[in-house]
Amino acid sequence: MSSAAPRLSVLGTPLHPILSDLPSTFFTTAPVFDLAARRFRAPGLDAVGFWLGLAGVVSAGPAAAAGLLDYRRVGEGHEAKGTARLHGLLNTVALATAGASLLLRRRSIREPSPAALGLGLAAAALTTVSAHLGGELVYEHGFRVDAPEPERVAGP
Repeated sequence: MSSAAPRLSVLGTPLHPILSDLPSTFFTTAPVFDLAARRFRAPGLDAVGFWLGLAGVVSAGPAAAAGLLDYRRVGEGHEAKGTARLHGLLNTVALATAGASLLLRRRSIREPSPAALGLGLAAAALTTVSAHLGGELVYEHGFRVDAPEPERVAGP
């Protein structure tokens, strides 16, 4: 494991999972509001979708920075390196996709075009898959998990 990168934690909890909840939530709910606005002809829900997408893009920066520091701590020979790389790549593509969706809406935050809505849905799907990989890093590979002392000592 590389020791060059700091281990960012808050009250003993790794910072990246805390920060990543925000963009994950915003990217997955933004298109839900856009779709609800279309389905129910509810004025204002599409604007909520836009603002949620923007909040996702803004909140992704700190989450990505903390995630990059965690990634740098995964040793080259560690079995989780490939999963961690794919997790980061999917998050990067999701961020770019959500950003592109917002750019298509820059003239009007209401009534997103089919392309903008499609990009928002793609960002949500990418984020969901990436979140699964993040869980795999923790639960299958034990990355950034410090087991309680009895679990470290006890065998299978």
